[in-house]
Amino acid sequence: MRLGFNDMSRYNRITVLNLIRRNVSISRSELAEKTGLTPPSISRITKELMERDLIIESGVGESNVGRKPIMMEFNESSRSIIGLDLRPDHINGVITNLSPQILKKYENDFDINLPPKKILNICRNFLNNILEDVKEIAPLLGVGIVLPGVVDIDKGELTYSAPMGWSKVDIKSSFKEILPDIPFRIDNLAHAVALGEKWLKHDKERDDFVYVYVGKGIGAGIIANGQIYHGSEYNAAEIGHSTINFNGPLCSCGNRGCLETYCSTKVLQSNIENKLDITIKREEELWEILNSNEKKVNEVIEEALDYLGIGIANLINTLNPEKIIIGGWPQKVGYNQVLHYLWKVVQKHSMEGLSDNIEVEFSYKDEDVGPLLGASTLVLEDFLTETAVKN
Repeated sequence: MRLGFNDMSRYNRITVLNLIRRNVSISRSELAEKTGLTPPSISRITKELMERDLIIESGVGESNVGRKPIMMEFNESSRSIIGLDLRPDHINGVITNLSPQILKKYENDFDINLPPKKILNICRNFLNNILEDVKEIAPLLGVGIVLPGVVDIDKGELTYSAPMGWSKVDIKSSFKEILPDIPFRIDNLAHAVALGEKWLKHDKERDDFVYVYVGKGIGAGIIANGQIYHGSEYNAAEIGHSTINFNGPLCSCGNRGCLETYCSTKVLQSNIENKLDITIKREEELWEILNSNEKKVNEVIEEALDYLGIGIANLINTLNPEKIIIGGWPQKVGYNQVLHYLWKVVQKHSMEGLSDNIEVEFSYKDEDVGPLLGASTLVLEDFLTETAVKN
């Protein structure tokens, strides 16, 4: 396909803007050298981006000959983004800048047994309060929301979510009532966090990796050739419902022996309660017990990691990614020891040679912040690839 003039102009602006964003400070001559564009083209593009307040002149650079260059810098404070993370019993929110860095954080709990309509009404009121605050920070670029489950990103519909207990709930329409003219993005939680991992770690960017989230549910986000892979029905990488044992425990999805029935936090808690003959009433109590280094607790953890390792090995055998990034409860338990044990299991069950050069690491953000930044990144990605150069 041959690019038209308008397409090429948009592509050039995207390229220049992202080069400036990825560099702390860069001159127009460096931009011309890196992009292959002529100095007049760079001058025109940077002028347009400055008029839109997306970049600023940050000072004078060093030069051994001629005039010292004026340095350009990405203006991360020029816009704000709202990110929302909706779960079965709470909604959390943030206001971020374009880094995105969190500027303000919000939390709101509700009864897990409320019907979707009432929960969405709570969420609208929650968002309205954030919208009042964002007026004092910077023009709002858009709102992103993440949820656990299968999300139709075109319709803005939560197609199915076992953790939420919802099916075919129109999320987008509920929020568009109070966001008629503001861009709104919705996606699966793990997909959004994977996108955040790509965009927020400029020093270690990868174009092919898998993010695996292990919490009350288990999911994954696939970044392939630099893009989030959703699948034909937006249901890619639902590894929590891949079958490990067809004679295993009944899963909330209706099948038996899903990975989720062996290593989710719900199962982990149940197994510890049975093993120690106790009742765990608070989530904080669960984390304390998991980090107690008690022999029986470690046995439960290792059993869960054995199953999780098989699930990750299946991903490696299928996708052969550059890296596996893990988020969720394994991050909170014996950090390095857990990672070492888990990777031994992965190597045992993956095909010979496939896992030799794959990096494995924990998410650089914890499970509370990661989804929120992922929600903001949904908006940021659109902005830095389309919206910023059109509007």
